[in-house]
Amino acid sequence: MSKILDELDSPESLKDAGVVCAWMSGLAHFRTPALLKLEFLPPQTVRVLFGLSDSYNLETYLEKLKLDRWQSVSRLSQDNPPTYTMETRIGQCLLLGGEFP
Repeated sequence: MSKILDELDSPESLKDAGVVCAWMSGLAHFRTPALLKLEFLPPQTVRVLFGLSDSYNLETYLEKLKLDRWQSVSRLSQDNPPTYTMETRIGQCLLLGGEFP
């Protein structure tokens, strides 16, 4: 969200971007409203949110998200896939004689 804050010019666009960021952060029940809100955000803002380069077809990307409910955002972002690092591992399951993260 901090990457696009300067591009948001109204309280309404801030709320729209907030819904999209909430969905992308794991709040699955915001999927449908987030996909609707993406239509009101500037294309460059949407590109920054999803880590897409200018060469990636934004309309095709958004259409794929709308058509396949189970399509993950990160699987579509091939140009700049999000990077995750493990900071700390908490908990572990040793059921059935094996280690399950």
